[in-house]
Amino acid sequence: MNDELKTLQNSLYSSFDVLAPGGRLAVISFHSLEDRVVKQTFLDILGFQREEINGEGSSVKPERQIEERVEKELKEKEEWIKQTVIASKGVILTKRPITPSEEEERLNRRARSAKLRVIQKL
Repeated sequence: MNDELKTLQNSLYSSFDVLAPGGRLAVISFHSLEDRVVKQTFLDILGFQREEINGEGSSVKPERQIEERVEKELKEKEEWIKQTVIASKGVILTKRPITPSEEEERLNRRARSAKLRVIQKL
């Protein structure tokens, strides 16, 4: 095995590190193992563990007012942003991945397994 999942994880860390403030990293995965690595690495980049994320959207932290303002601004600018995970280092703009619409799947059958996740550096 070529250790592709570890290479993916290392690439995500490196890519986030070189992002300018406000820069975004978007990743499309086509396999559940890849998607899990992307999801967990994004959370780890922001310093979260799985149990620190609640079911409603943002993380549970004392800076809630700041988070609500950031989340509101993002959602006003970008219609596709539904739920976020916010930390001091960045924002996961896709708490749940964006998947192809039925129309897109009909036009491009190979797209059916695609999952898009996006993180933004603050």
